[in-house]
This record gives sequence, structure tokens and C-alpha cells, in this order.
Amino acid sequence: MPDFYRSGFALLRLALFGGTAEKAEAEVVRAKAKVERAKAKVKRAKIKVKRLATTVGVTKGRARLRFREAQQEFLEARQNLVETQQNLVVTWQKSRILSNRMKAVLIGLANALFNYTSPFSGPAINPRRMREGGVRIAFSVLIDTFDEFFDDSDEDPPWPGGTPFFHLQKQMEFVEQRVTKEKFDRVWIPTRDQLNVAIEKARTGQRIALVHCVEGGYHLGDNEEDITKKVDILATRGVGYVTLAHLFFHRLATCVNALPMPDWMYHWRFPQENIGLTELGKFAVRQLAEKRILIDVCHMSERATVDTFKVLEEYDKQERSNPPTPVIATHMACRIGNSEYNLSDDTIKRIAERGGLLGVIFCRHWMRDHLKKHVDSWDDTCRIVKEHIERIRESDPELLCAAIGSDHDGFIKPTLKGLEHPGKVRARSSWIVSNYPDEAKGILSENAIRVLRQLWKQPTPRE
Repeated sequence: MPDFYRSGFALLRLALFGGTAEKAEAEVVRAKAKVERAKAKVKRAKIKVKRLATTVGVTKGRARLRFREAQQEFLEARQNLVETQQNLVVTWQKSRILSNRMKAVLIGLANALFNYTSPFSGPAINPRRMREGGVRIAFSVLIDTFDEFFDDSDEDPPWPGGTPFFHLQKQMEFVEQRVTKEKFDRVWIPTRDQLNVAIEKARTGQRIALVHCVEGGYHLGDNEEDITKKVDILATRGVGYVTLAHLFFHRLATCVNALPMPDWMYHWRFPQENIGLTELGKFAVRQLAEKRILIDVCHMSERATVDTFKVLEEYDKQERSNPPTPVIATHMACRIGNSEYNLSDDTIKRIAERGGLLGVIFCRHWMRDHLKKHVDSWDDTCRIVKEHIERIRESDPELLCAAIGSDHDGFIKPTLKGLEHPGKVRARSSWIVSNYPDEAKGILSENAIRVLRQLWKQPTPRE
């Protein structure tokens, strides 16, 4: 991210959230310096007393007096440091409450204007609509947008109260607690070992299963030790996939434009070196593969995607993986037009060769990129979706990797007509069954289930 852009966000962060906390931090720094000066003074006094140990009279007495005075000053400085640090804790807590409230206001405003169907419609996804649309298993995507915009490094938290990974864990806890507190008795978050149970409950309509997923590799940290620890935690928490790249380049993988602006403008405003995966990014790919977490190549640049395949080929060869480690693209469109966000035929082919997954997005902008004229109608939606599915078929004749990606509530407004929320998915499912009778079961569920079972090493129950 260019310096002028980063500086602007830093000023906004300071103005809205960090002023009081940063002032308290400065006070702690000054208090620590005062303690160090007092320590040095005590040390000098001790040395002087030692030198005058054999001296009698007034000189020795004065030296001891100075030593006691220096020692008292040190004790006072140390007590001042303790009090200042306690004040800092209180200040950070207040700043965290303020920042969280301000973040909620800003995100709520952005959702109302640019994400939800209308300012008062609320989110597209909720349990009622999922049941209406027949959605029984869904990836639940976790991301803190502010962390991505303000993140400079994991050592300097962009918001009071923790690092991006800390916020990620809090989001997981929030989702899990809400599912429990709201008494969504038909919604749950299964662990890896419960996958087969979740699939069975989903098929019988008993419960909707949500699988945690992470959007943005910047959550993983900025060094190999951090990445190793955090990937291990994500695996333990049952995370299904990680999208390493996202809106901006953060240490791991170069990305493509996913903002509402032309590709050339994006690269002018947010220039990146053409490096693909960094060494740290390659390390992250290996760690995710080792911990059986899927890698989502959406948002990756073409070179980063190629690098990901190379790293996995080396990993599979070393581990003798058969079948190979699958790769997924959870919210994709085919590059029928010119948008670099959409996947090239080569990428689609390589994902199909690895037995991965291609989730078709419902975003009108990406799906209709190749069309100059169009009509907002259900027939138009069906025609466009079919174009993309048929493009996938060119690399995957049996459509074993085709799936439904949607990306609802992912700032994809406007969506294709008739696919605005999960409650309308049932009509889409009927259309797929009519147009793809042999492949419909796979597109609607079985292809995704196969990938999860393969990666999480869950046996397929006997029918």
C-alpha cells in the first residue's frame, strides 16, 4: 500500500480511536525513562559510597545521604511507572469500547448503503432464509475489514485491544455464542470429526451447519513462528478454508482488483510488485496444506495462483498425497471478459485437475463483465449462469468441481436478478436440476462435500 494511502488511514485511526491511548502510551514511555534515570542515579550513588567507605567524617555522611535520596527517588519513579501502566490499561479498555462502537457504526453504514439490498433490509443471510432456500451447509466467512485497511504489522495492533488474529478469534466466539444464545436450534457449528453427522443432519433437514472460514491471510501474522501457531489454532477450531489474498497486498500474496474501480486505476492507486507468493506466503501455503485447511485462490493475482500450485505440487510429491491436495475458489466467475478478478481458463483447469471446487459468485459485476448489453431479469440471470457453468465444463467435462459460491453479504451489490438472498436459492436449484439433471446433485452439494471429506479425511458412509 503506498505511503500516502497508509498515512491517511493512520491519521483517521488516530483521530477516531487512538488519540487517548497513544497519549497514555507516551506517558508510560516517559515514566520508564524517568525510572531508568533514577536507577542510574542510584548506581552512581552506590559507587560513590563504596569509594568513600574508608573516609570518615562529613564526606562519608553526605555520600550516604545522597545515596538514600537517590534510592528514594528511584522508588518514587518506580511507583509512578506502576500507576501510569495501570492508567494505560484503563485507557486502552475505554479506547477499545469506543473503537468497537465506532467500527460498528461505520460497518453498519457501509452495509446499509453498499451491501444490503436496501438500507433497511438487513443482511441477506439468516437462518429463516437459509431454511426457505434449502441451504443446509454453508461456509461462514470471518473478516475484520478495519484490520485489513489499517494493518501495518502484527506487532503494532491497528485497533485498541489486540491484533487481527485476536479479533478473528473474537469473531469466531461471537458467531458460536450467538448461535447458542439466539437458540437457533436448527443451526450449529460442527467440528471436523462431526462432519459426517453434520451432513446427515443437513440431508434430513434437521440442522443447518456453518463452517468457519477466514478471508485474508493478514490474520496469520508476519513471521513463520506466528503463522505456524495460528494455523494450528485455526485447524483446531475447525476452519474450512483461508483466502490468503484479499483487497490489498499484506505480506503473503499479491492480489487482483476487487474494488469498484477499473483494474488500471486500482494498480495505479495501490501498486504491488509482481512477486506472486512471497517466501512467507509459500510457507503459509505449506502450513495450511499440512493442517488440512483448504486454500482459496480467489483474489490472488495470476502469478500468486501459479505459485500456489507449484508449492502444493512440491508438498504432494513430498507427502505422496494421492489424490492431490484440492484447491478451491469459493466466489469466482470465469474470465469470459477482461476483469482480472475472474479466473482464467488455465486456473480453472488446474483446480479441476486437483479435484478442487469452483463456487460461482452471484455478483452482477463479475458475472456480466463480458456483456455490453443486458436485461435485469430471471431469464437473463439463467443465461449468464449457464455461460459460466459451460465455461467450467470446457476444463471439467463432468462438472465435478462446479458449485454454488454466492458471496451473499460480501459487498457484491447488486446481485443477479432473482438471487438476492438464500431464500431464493430454491428456484435456482430447480433451474439447475432442469438444465443439468446428471450433474445437479454434485453442483448443489456433493462436490463441496467430497472436497471437505477428502481434506478432513472423513470416510464416506456406506449407502
